[in-house]
Amino acid sequence: MSVGPREAASGARRSFPATRWLGVVIGAHLVLGLLYDWATPSYEASDEGAHYAVVNWLADGRPLPVQQPGGPERDWAQEGSQPPLYYWLAAQLIRGLDRTDYAAQRVEFPLSAIGTPGTDHNANLYRHPMEPGPLAGTLLAIKVVRLFSLTLSAATVGLTFVLAQQALRAEHSVSLLAAALVAFNPMALFINASVNNDNLLMLLSTAGLVATLALMRGVGRTRAGWQLRATLGVILGLAALTKISGLLLWPLAGAALVWAELAGDGRSGIQRAPKTPAALVRSAWPVVFQLMAVYALALLVCGWWYWRNLQLYGEWLGLETMVAVAGPRPATTLAALLWNEWYGFYLSFWGVFGVFTVLPAAWVHGLYAALTGAAMFGGLLACLRRPVRVSADLALLGAFCLLTLAGVIRWTLQTYASQGRLLFGAIAPLSILLAAGLFSLARPVLRPRAGRGWASGFVLTLAAALALVAAVIPAAYIAPHYAPPPIVSEAGLPADLRPVQATFGGQIELLGYTAQSEPIAPGDTLSVTLYWRGSQPIAADYSLALHVLGRGQTEEVGKLDTWPGGGNAATSQWTPGTIYADTYALPIAVNAQVPTQLWLDVYFRQGETGRLPIVTPQGASAQAVRLWAGRAAPRAAHTDEPEQPSLAQFENGLRLLGYDASANGALYLTLYWELAANEPLGQDYTVFLHLTDAQGVLVLEPADAPPLDGDWPTSAWLPGRQVADTHVIGLSPTLRAGRYNLRMGLYDPSTGARLAAFRPDGTRWPDDAIVLEGIVVR
Repeated sequence: MSVGPREAASGARRSFPATRWLGVVIGAHLVLGLLYDWATPSYEASDEGAHYAVVNWLADGRPLPVQQPGGPERDWAQEGSQPPLYYWLAAQLIRGLDRTDYAAQRVEFPLSAIGTPGTDHNANLYRHPMEPGPLAGTLLAIKVVRLFSLTLSAATVGLTFVLAQQALRAEHSVSLLAAALVAFNPMALFINASVNNDNLLMLLSTAGLVATLALMRGVGRTRAGWQLRATLGVILGLAALTKISGLLLWPLAGAALVWAELAGDGRSGIQRAPKTPAALVRSAWPVVFQLMAVYALALLVCGWWYWRNLQLYGEWLGLETMVAVAGPRPATTLAALLWNEWYGFYLSFWGVFGVFTVLPAAWVHGLYAALTGAAMFGGLLACLRRPVRVSADLALLGAFCLLTLAGVIRWTLQTYASQGRLLFGAIAPLSILLAAGLFSLARPVLRPRAGRGWASGFVLTLAAALALVAAVIPAAYIAPHYAPPPIVSEAGLPADLRPVQATFGGQIELLGYTAQSEPIAPGDTLSVTLYWRGSQPIAADYSLALHVLGRGQTEEVGKLDTWPGGGNAATSQWTPGTIYADTYALPIAVNAQVPTQLWLDVYFRQGETGRLPIVTPQGASAQAVRLWAGRAAPRAAHTDEPEQPSLAQFENGLRLLGYDASANGALYLTLYWELAANEPLGQDYTVFLHLTDAQGVLVLEPADAPPLDGDWPTSAWLPGRQVADTHVIGLSPTLRAGRYNLRMGLYDPSTGARLAAFRPDGTRWPDDAIVLEGIVVR
């Protein structure tokens, strides 16, 4: 008895039509793959630009790429070091297509946030047309290769079912679930619908494991047995000619050959009578011969590639050359690597899209975390129920998963490659183990309630749920990251548009913008929409610089360098006369000083350091267009206790709660205000500050200023929130030490009219000027 399979199968109905449902799973997989292909622009899948560059190179009839570390950068980057089988096959499919537009279609976006999961802007790595055009040229070629990849993945799904049947020797239900886990893994679908050699590796690894387990059944030295060994040899060679990690199949195949010969009847399990020493010796020579035959055939298929590496680079695998091209990782320990990068590695097994830039919502990964945890717990329960006996087939699948993981870790220690998708060479056995764990966990819960049909119901329900989640992701999370800004007509401009009418380089007009009126807190994002129009065709792709300023209009609290549309609306792709509504969510620094108004500087870069000249509506030149962009305030109300309370009331609901004052070379004054009204003020008032002697004679020039020197005018104040308003008044060197009074209040700067000021008892202050007595000057 083995761990998991019999338990998983025991509740399933013998009549469950799993093969029919397998066709449904494969069909759904193909449909979902087309959906991921639609949502992901050309080149925007993981390393797709580099993978396709190799395909395009070979399709032109040119020889295999030769890597030159330290030499000119090539489009294929490190992928030029990969074994060529996938690329060669794909090249044959597009050889007859017109691809002369390759260079025009492959324009990199220099400001891409590559490697930043969850970025709101700059998720793309390449420039894309803003309006769909005919599917021709390079775009058609990429589509053809993507469909080729998807076909390979459909075959992988089918072979996963077969492999699960072999390994688990169970009813079809658990095998169907394993196939569904492969078919509906969102990250796998994303790779399946892209130009990537992992798709052929997945197929060949799964096929190799199918052949390996078949050999472990003890096919003997019959004609069929030798045909199976020859098939395994060819598969091993093809896998190694697809990706270096395909070599991980080789030791397992050798172990299976030894097992099949030495185990007697060849059936999986570890409880069989051991052979005598003499029998073992007699078995050794046939085993050696079989190993030599299988590996010789594999080397005949792929050996030339590794010999080529040795001649070109002085190493069989070419890995050192590949690392030199990709960029080496600074020396680190395994413990540090696992501690710092395990979570990103896990996330990217289930879904980090784009060029490692697009994350789905947290609930998606929460769902897959629960699924993974449940499967692992179920596997542990199975081991505890049957701790003695473990299937040799499952042990081999587990060993392949561990070998694959070890290879990925070894590679990641050499270069930056912490991506769970690199385990996809073992996606079939991983999914089989997950399916077995889930069945082991579900059986004691569902079987007593659902009876004999629990297994089929469990599989179909879970498979449907996985397919539904996988279907949501492309439209909800991937496609929006590549959507160009919406087009609006002049009549469709918003009513709250703030006009700007500035021009950049005589080609680009900023008609106006909208900004959010509600205040935000440090760490939040500032929403701004800019309305652009190109006055003529633009040949260049200009970079847009957005700088958010806070206190004093000098503190930079946010910044974004991009192309318009967050990278999706390169200026060379604009249609003259079209208005684009370009929306940004700009992160505000968590340490921004608040409260403050926010300002946005807008300009276009020309070249590395230059700027497009700006002309304002008045005909003046400017380095940047500065726009009022909103307000930032503390997230929660806070109250400071002033040293000197002074409960004075002004009209319109303004209250002076108190003040702090100290004088040493300058008078440092902090006024504590509160807006007691229920609604914000619609008016900006100025604070007047008059330092007088005991007789009321001015001893300094009036120091009038808006609150916080204009950074937080009264029109920005929030009802019920305290405002600490700091003023610094320079003191004349001739001013004698002593005690002075400070007369202060508020007035309307447009008319000079003071706001009425009242004492706590309701009487009005003379001249509407509050007197703060006893200011000590030393």
